[in-house]
Amino acid sequence: MIDLLGLIGSLAKESDFKKRMRLHQGWWRAFVLGENEGKHPMKDDENICNTLLNGEQTKNNFLSNLVKNVVVEVLKGRNDGSAGLVDQKRLYNNLLSSQPLCFNFFAPLYIDKKLALNFLRKYYPEITAVNEVFFEHANAKNKYDNSAFDIAFDVNDGCKKGIIGFECKYTDSFSPTPYRKKAYEEIFQQSNIWAKHYEELTCSKFNQLFRNQLIAESFKQDKQYDFGYLALFCHHKDDEAIKNAEEYKLMLKNEQTHHFQIITYKDFFEQLMKLELNWQMREYYMFLWARYCGLKLSNSAYEQMKENEKGYHRVCDVDEMDLHNKIMVATLEGGVIYSAENEDGLFVIIDESTLSDFLNEQDKKEIGCFTSIYKFVNDAERKSFINKYKLRITETNGI
Repeated sequence: MIDLLGLIGSLAKESDFKKRMRLHQGWWRAFVLGENEGKHPMKDDENICNTLLNGEQTKNNFLSNLVKNVVVEVLKGRNDGSAGLVDQKRLYNNLLSSQPLCFNFFAPLYIDKKLALNFLRKYYPEITAVNEVFFEHANAKNKYDNSAFDIAFDVNDGCKKGIIGFECKYTDSFSPTPYRKKAYEEIFQQSNIWAKHYEELTCSKFNQLFRNQLIAESFKQDKQYDFGYLALFCHHKDDEAIKNAEEYKLMLKNEQTHHFQIITYKDFFEQLMKLELNWQMREYYMFLWARYCGLKLSNSAYEQMKENEKGYHRVCDVDEMDLHNKIMVATLEGGVIYSAENEDGLFVIIDESTLSDFLNEQDKKEIGCFTSIYKFVNDAERKSFINKYKLRITETNGI
């Protein structure tokens, strides 16, 4: 069995969802990009599987030349007064970051306004035109903090002008800090879209979505736009983000709920692939799906990871004849359990052949289907496994 995790590299202790996405990006780096893992963004002396070593030069965090060119164009147009924050090291080198994700998903819509319009009309059918698309966009006249739309669309609804901002999530949680500022409350007081009190909206659970909604409201209050809408864009398996967004939606007045949309990656692909696309764009979106949603592609590595987390895994590339210090630790009807080791680690051999006592070593090798070998991370895990196995054997014999 190939050690896929060894090729993918270092993982972190974190939630199951984030760990699964990190492993998939590590798989992408190792098996699609063919690159070694890069440095941990927070620990200079450690590596982590989801980073690149020289992304600024290769731009391999982006899926096509079109996307790479859009990144260069957007960054060139930014200045010290630009809204939001762009960490270029993270943008170019962190495969798990939502900023490169945003460019990979929306750069084609930045270039093709007709495509952007057809996509948005799936959620906002009243929209008649998309004029501009922005990355990291906020109201320059009302910069009360670093909040910004990850992606924003300057649109028309007939003769009315509006803005639709997206908050894009990959694995990062909503900000847990309950920010409150005088500027927030002033915009809130002048708005009439919420059904709940300011204190409820600024709690940690809803604070980030609320602050994004404030951007849309500030545009309206400054008379730059006639309307402003908000959408959450997140992975369809991100149950926490979806649940929080659904609860936030209930805090809006009934007539406003349509203006807040929850759009998942799955929704994105389902809607885009229904549109008239040339083969080149369809191929791009299939590649994009593989990068962020094709988890089945990295399932073998994921299964290895789950096995390793148990403290042991079954091995198929170790020959019983190559193990030494073989000691019988338990017996079962028609079979024997041994502990053994070699220079690579600690093992348990379970020989369940009913003929095991009557076979020579060559026969045993040929009837390998009766023998299972497990490798352990330490002796404590091995002892625990043996004890559990003996307990299971006892229960079976008692039936």
